[in-house]
Parts: sequence; structure tokens; C-alpha cells
Amino acid sequence: LADDMLSFSALGSTMMACETGAEQETAYLAALEKLTNWALNEAGRLELTYSTGQPYEEKLVYVPGEVPLTGRTWRLVSYGDPEDPQAVEEGTAITAVFAPETDETGTIGGNATCNNYTASYTLDGERISFGPVAGTRRMCAVGADQETAFLAALGVAQSYQIVGPFLQITFDGGVLNFSSLNLPLENVLWQAATVGGQEVPEEVEITALFVPGEEPGQGAVGGSAGCSNYNTLY
Repeated sequence: LADDMLSFSALGSTMMACETGAEQETAYLAALEKLTNWALNEAGRLELTYSTGQPYEEKLVYVPGEVPLTGRTWRLVSYGDPEDPQAVEEGTAITAVFAPETDETGTIGGNATCNNYTASYTLDGERISFGPVAGTRRMCAVGADQETAFLAALGVAQSYQIVGPFLQITFDGGVLNFSSLNLPLENVLWQAATVGGQEVPEEVEITALFVPGEEPGQGAVGGSAGCSNYNTLY
């Protein structure tokens, strides 16, 4: 592996006779031996490019396995009309982290845009509902309308579906589309998991929030250092 280039060494495999798909298996293993590049496309699919001398680009395309609702950070990418959802404003982030209490209930929290929020949630098959939302009440310089729309949508949520690394929550008249792929650095409340190689105790909260300034590549960062708050520029 070197940047976007990828190659495999000689392959070893079992030698079972395939009742179906023998030609496909042969073609697949041959492709792996001729890999040239890899990439993740916009849909979150893994694309492995190979060459067998054809005049067109040859690819193996992999779909991510379904991920669970809990135990990861979901980032909102679009919301609103299911036929024409609105993208989240550039430079802002809306996140959701589901923490289970039982198989059917738990708490959700994250960034609503510039405010933190938390609420309870209940699952019933594919149906989902949220309790009253609590959180901070700062005025958002950017993204105030989308924050209001997001929090209102949680109050009338109806169902959810996970496909690969993507989560969709339907609400009365619209959808919330989330991704569990990479988060941006800025406008996301990051929580430290380890410091100096040691895990941060569960009862200790160490956070960092990067807020972009007017000049590109500059801004302010602050949060909790454990028991004291801190602020600086980056």
C-alpha cells in the first residue's frame, strides 16, 4: 500500500469445487493478483482497480457491511424533503451518538449545530421515537435554521433504517440522512479517549471543539481539560 496504490502478493486459497460461481471465483482471485489502486467513492463503497489488459477500467466494488445504531458517531449530511433533501451547511456539523440502556431504549446526544443536545429514545422494530430534547441555548451565527429544523424533526420521528454506513430517520414529511464515515475536524465536539497512552476514566470528560474563524485554516479551540475549561487559537 502506497497512497492510493495497492498490490497483493501471491494468493493462497482452499481448493473446494464450487457447485455455483466457479467462474466468478476464478475471475475474482485473478483480479486480486492484478490490483493497481484503491479508493472510497462518495457512496462509501470501496473500489479496487485492476488491469487484465482490457481497453476499459476494471474494478471490484465492495459495499460496507451494515453498522449498528449504537457505538459510533453519526453525522447528518442532508435533511428535509425525501425527493430533494437539503445538504448541511458547509463548515457546520450535526452529530448523533446513540447510547443503549436496554435493547429498546437509551439516550442520544451530540451537536445540533452550535449547541449540544441530549434526549431519550425508544425503538420498536423499525420505529423510533425521541423524548423531550435538552441542551445548551447559544445563538448560532451560522446554521440556526438547520439546528431548529433538526431538533424539531426528532420530536416527530417515525422510523429508521441502516444501509451499510448510512442511517436514515423518517419524520412527518421528511428525512434525516446520516453517515458514519469521516467527520470534519471543525464544529464537532471531540471527546478524548486516551491521554498519554492511558484511557480517560469514564467519569472524566476531556473535550475539544474547533470553531473556524473568518480566515481559512484558523479559528478557536476550547473545551474541558477534565475539571477546568480551556481556550486557545489554532
